[in-house]
Amino acid sequence: IFKQTFKYYKQKATQPSFDDVIDFKNARNLDSVIVKQVPSPSNDLIGELGLKYKENWEIYELKKVPGLFIIPNSFTDKGRRMWANKCVTEYFKKPHETNVDPFDDNPDKMWESSYSLSLLKCCPIWKLRWATLGYHHNWNSKQYSEQPCSELPSELRKTSKLFASMIGTDDFKAEASIVNYYHVGNALSPHDDTSELYLEAPLVSLSFGLSAVFLIGGTSKDQKPEALFIRSGDVIIMSGASRLAYHAVPRILKPTSDAQLKSSSVADNLDLFMSHSRLNINIRQVHS
Repeated sequence: IFKQTFKYYKQKATQPSFDDVIDFKNARNLDSVIVKQVPSPSNDLIGELGLKYKENWEIYELKKVPGLFIIPNSFTDKGRRMWANKCVTEYFKKPHETNVDPFDDNPDKMWESSYSLSLLKCCPIWKLRWATLGYHHNWNSKQYSEQPCSELPSELRKTSKLFASMIGTDDFKAEASIVNYYHVGNALSPHDDTSELYLEAPLVSLSFGLSAVFLIGGTSKDQKPEALFIRSGDVIIMSGASRLAYHAVPRILKPTSDAQLKSSSVADNLDLFMSHSRLNINIRQVHS
């Protein structure tokens, strides 16, 4: 059932209907969620992490997927740019590991080398699919490295700990992060995240750039998944039963018509890239 739903939203010949996709733009009016409120973090932390100031933060838990929390539109415009910039200028550089390491003699210059090229798909940065920070996740063995391959940036530790605390996990310890770089036409196949040695801790996920359809079901692919819209600045926390649930991203939504490059500045290069890309930063605790 999960695969059928995945194929439906992934199809290219005919655009699927999005009528059954849960949209958190009007989350308060949804019957499918439970609304919770938590106090706002300190002003210093809000400014440092690019978060929106809110007197109280609203968190939404999906009724059919207990433990799955969504915190929509959590970052300011400036904050979203800050995180996107880190993804394309910092998080792929050594000693962090990426998919292009075996093929690129100088991967640290991918972003700078992309400035002079007018066609995005020809840019070195376009080839980047993932980067691992902290403990490295081996995609073949499905295991983590015995020792951290790089230091996890402090902003990732602070952000994930903050959001984990919003659902009552005050002892969350960020040890590994995977940054995924998507473009229109890309997809993430159905899978579960069970490589971590400690599965009681939540998984915190930040999204920036293009919107996407996110599917999440249960511990079996026989269970029909729920479909959600995930937009730039949204945070997903997978905890409890949802931590081991199968999930997928079948579709990255096309950019809007006003997403265009307006000048040749470095800032607008970031705008251009982000108007055709989705960045996902997920942070995990590996050990108890």
